[in-house]
Amino acid sequence: MSSENTNLWNDNYKIDIKSLDDQHKKMFVLLDRLYHLDEEKDKKKLKIKLRKYLYELISFIQSSFKEEEEYMSSIKFSKLEEHIEMHKKIVVTLSNIIKSDIELHVLKSKMRLITKRILIKHITNEDIKIKLFLLQGKEEIKEEIFDLSHV
Repeated sequence: MSSENTNLWNDNYKIDIKSLDDQHKKMFVLLDRLYHLDEEKDKKKLKIKLRKYLYELISFIQSSFKEEEEYMSSIKFSKLEEHIEMHKKIVVTLSNIIKSDIELHVLKSKMRLITKRILIKHITNEDIKIKLFLLQGKEEIKEEIFDLSHV
């Protein structure tokens, strides 16, 4: 299987807030399972696994977004409402794909696009703003919150 068919986590996506980075990494693990489904030869089992994985993915993303929103609320993140709206749009987009009756190869292509264009872009362009917001705060908070082990 080629690397273009997987959604491996890349440390370039880190925002250095451990709890959020851990959630993001888990999203990639769940997404990656979709790319290995073609190894299942039984069409009936394939469809069952596909639905199971998709619902686990959307459920995890919804739960992850909720935790992220609660975290942003706790730090009084100034762009919380805008961020929540972005999360809602992502969930709707994913839900629409999950509800559609499409072939596995089409699903993989759509999920690859969503991963690259939506999730990665959201993490690297929007979630990073949480880090930047915190960096504007007090020095002692930075050391408590950020995973600086790789610095």
